Amino acid sequence: MKKIGLLLLCSFVVLCAQAQGIRFETGSWKEVLAKAKKEKKLIYMDIYTTWCGPCKIMAKNIFPAEAAGNKYNATFVNYKIDAEKGEGIDLAKQYKVEGYPTNLYIDPNTQNVVYRVMGACEMDEFLGRAETALLEQKDPMKWADYEAQLAKGKKDKAFLVAYLAKAKRLDHNGDKGLDIYVAQFVPAQPDDETLKFLTEYTQTLDNKAVPVIYANKEKVSALYPDMTDYFYYFGPRLAYNTLSRAIETKDENLLKLIDEGMRRYDISAGGLSGMHYFYKEYFGKTGNGQRAWEAAIDEANYLLELPSGTYAEYDKAELKRTIDGLIYQLKAMKVPDEKYDASIEATLAQHPDMRRSATLGAAEALNESAWKVVERKKDDPAAVAMAAKWSDKAMALAGKDSESWPMLADTHANLLYLSGDKEKAITLEAEAVASMKDMPEDAVASMKETLEKMKAGTL
Repeated sequence: MKKIGLLLLCSFVVLCAQAQGIRFETGSWKEVLAKAKKEKKLIYMDIYTTWCGPCKIMAKNIFPAEAAGNKYNATFVNYKIDAEKGEGIDLAKQYKVEGYPTNLYIDPNTQNVVYRVMGACEMDEFLGRAETALLEQKDPMKWADYEAQLAKGKKDKAFLVAYLAKAKRLDHNGDKGLDIYVAQFVPAQPDDETLKFLTEYTQTLDNKAVPVIYANKEKVSALYPDMTDYFYYFGPRLAYNTLSRAIETKDENLLKLIDEGMRRYDISAGGLSGMHYFYKEYFGKTGNGQRAWEAAIDEANYLLELPSGTYAEYDKAELKRTIDGLIYQLKAMKVPDEKYDASIEATLAQHPDMRRSATLGAAEALNESAWKVVERKKDDPAAVAMAAKWSDKAMALAGKDSESWPMLADTHANLLYLSGDKEKAITLEAEAVASMKDMPEDAVASMKETLEKMKAGTL
């Protein structure tokens, strides 16, 4: 009875804290949109992950506080969602989330972002974010107005700063304004304040700020002392944002700019696939199915031929940067230095795939291309044989201890079946089904159905 009483007391304390703090909706995104429209409020959405240290800081120190609840409950319809689960996966993609936590203030009528900000903060800043979102919502100047004034020749410093801030808040491309700012206000030897401003507002590789920033790489790195390798995050962000811009404008020339930028500035993006990833994504999302498939073939064959040492090198580098990121989070959470090692080991034990993230990303890419051949189910022995090599490599890279192995094995079993080797296909599919632990019920049911069809010869 004492234990039950203690549990009830703890539950009561938690409920009280939640009552004082921010009330987050628990329904679907569709339901949240409907409620916000009805109440004529913006949506405040916190996009987080379970492993993100700054996310935990916000959840522990900010969200339960009375000041946060008073402001946010009265002003917004509040919603928080895991970027790696359920609807959160699609919402994170839709809103181009690059880091965690990402806070979005969204107009429910258009589903457009009114204001965007990333990272943990103290209470004063958190309340200030709400005010900024409301001011942005009421700003009489829309993005089109800023664009029009820039086109007419308005280029004073205050306007350009406002233009760039507006572009970043709304996730619009501000490269035109940034180019003018660099030409007019950035000296040959920029000071720390100028460099910090440029890194804050440089979003793609397609502007005059990038060479200035990379020419002052050491000085820029020193501006971010808590980050072991600032450019590890900065460079890929520019590459991926440039890809988004290329897709949006259907400008294939921007792919060449990404390629040149990655070489010139030693940017590591696209995982082990490198530029193959960017070509595949671009053609796939601009509706050129044939060229997307050709790019996928090139990517898969490239990964197929990579030496094992290259995979190991990438995994080692990625693990180091993962650990650096964990240390950054531990510092933000004010965890004592002597507890770092134990905390990092616990995290890696809970998420062992972090030790081989590059290799597992390559396995996923190989499997994705192989599965496209399965989906087509055409009488094309050459395509099936080619895809079987990719999926076999994917399984070998992942290993049977990986959580993804059952799904990779399912792809390979389907290809074996298509090639006519039904006995091996059934054996492998049965092994895949038997090894599915903690997998979604629908995935398990689907693979069981596939196995039965293989046995009946009706797949």
